[in-house]
Order: sequence, then C-alpha cells, then structure tokens
Amino acid sequence: QLAVPFLQKIGVDQECHKKAVADLGGLISSATNMAFSIEMYLKTLRLMSGLSVPQTHDLWVLFKHLPEQLKNALSNQYEHLKSLSPPEAIQALQILMTPTEKQNLKDDFDKNDEKRRLDNSLKGVIKRNKSAFENWRYIYEQEEMDRAYTLHYDYVCLSLIVKSFETIIQPQTTKRA
Repeated sequence: QLAVPFLQKIGVDQECHKKAVADLGGLISSATNMAFSIEMYLKTLRLMSGLSVPQTHDLWVLFKHLPEQLKNALSNQYEHLKSLSPPEAIQALQILMTPTEKQNLKDDFDKNDEKRRLDNSLKGVIKRNKSAFENWRYIYEQEEMDRAYTLHYDYVCLSLIVKSFETIIQPQTTKRA
C-alpha cells in the first residue's frame, strides 16, 4: 500500500497531527491512496459477488448493497482488528482548509458532524469517508476557496478496513485460482 510509509512516519501518538501537517503532500497522497484502495476492494467484492460495478467513487454506494453475509464477515473482521488496538490508538486527522490565515477558525469546524465522527463501526467509517477519494484527490481544485472547510482522514480505521478486506478477499481469490 502506498499509504503505509506516511502512516508509519506519523504514528498514533499525541504529536501525529504535527507530523502529518509537516508533510502535507504525504498526507494528501496517503489519504487519496487509502480511499482509492478501499474503492478498488469494494469494486472487486462486488464483482466477486456477481453485482454490477457502478461508476462512482462513493464508498457507501459501493458497500451498502453487498450481500449481508459478506458485510457481516467484513464487519466482524474489522471489529476484531479494532479490538486489538488500544482505544487511544484509534485516531483521525481533521484538517481545516481556509482561504486566509486570519479567518476565524474556531467557528468553522463542522460541529454537526460530531456524532458521526464518534461512530467507528465499519458502516460508520465508510459512511463518514464515502467521498474521501474525491475530497482528497481534488483538494487543489476546490472551486469555493472563499470559505473554510474541513477534511477528515480516519487513517487508523481506514487502515483496519483495508486489512479486513485483504483478509476476506485472499481466501476467495485463492479458491478461484
């Protein structure tokens, strides 16, 4: 995975946000590649399940119609991996993008998103990051840079999702070979 070197570099300590911002290119590349990896895994799972693959980057659209048995297996594997991490290690980055440095930053964080950010279930993380690829990939092409906006990178949970997908897909692809 292309995101791994950056994730190893920033770690999960209390200084991870400083390390991430110090390497903004690494942050953007990592978030974009992580989201794209999950998108490709979801599209692969859809194909393996006999489902059509819509032309979308929306992770929730790709996930929500997977067979229930598969969603449960993915969720169980994800929860198992998450349980192996101490709660304080389940971190995310929230980056505030502003057109000027003098903008009142305190009022611009997305306060309505507080409850969703607390849901670290597989479904919650996928829903929260459903547009992650487009948000991070096209960060430099934002049309409305006249106002501040936030970007979230649930790097620990997204990493666990990728590992869960790898674990579930590997035995299935071995059977077909």
